[in-house]
Amino acid sequence: CSRTEFKEQQLMADDLRLHPRARAFCIGAANRLCPDVPYGDGRGWACMSRHKDDPTMPPACRAILTSHERLQHYEFLLNPQLAKYCSQEAARICPFQAAMSNITQFGSEGATISCLIENRKRVQSQPCKNVLLEKAIQRLANIDNSPEAAQFCSWDIDRFCRGVPKNANRGLV
Repeated sequence: CSRTEFKEQQLMADDLRLHPRARAFCIGAANRLCPDVPYGDGRGWACMSRHKDDPTMPPACRAILTSHERLQHYEFLLNPQLAKYCSQEAARICPFQAAMSNITQFGSEGATISCLIENRKRVQSQPCKNVLLEKAIQRLANIDNSPEAAQFCSWDIDRFCRGVPKNANRGLV
């Protein structure tokens, strides 16, 4: 069952038009903010993510983008661009984590992405470096996008960030 769900999530990660809520709440914004971006291969999601803070972005779409972005930080294979450009690098630099990601059952907890970011100086592929930089920036911008930081810092967040709304941009810097 979890493998089937994972495959469904992969299809939706590939094309935002296949995601029922994104189709309902984001297509208008996508047509306006990303008119020349072809759908598929995660490009629509990536473009919309870059425009997430646009003042014309519908709040429901922003919430969907935030949720999708977070899911992508937890699962390597739900990142079409990352999987396309970094799979070989992951197998070379982070073989254990890459093998765990390939199980496709929602259990990698972002380990492959974290390993690649931590070892980014060893990454040789420029397209992979570009996608990793985008992921690193997203993790710095919102602590919830970093599985390790969210897990290990939750106590501090609850204690010291009590007045910060959950949907606020809670960055690491």
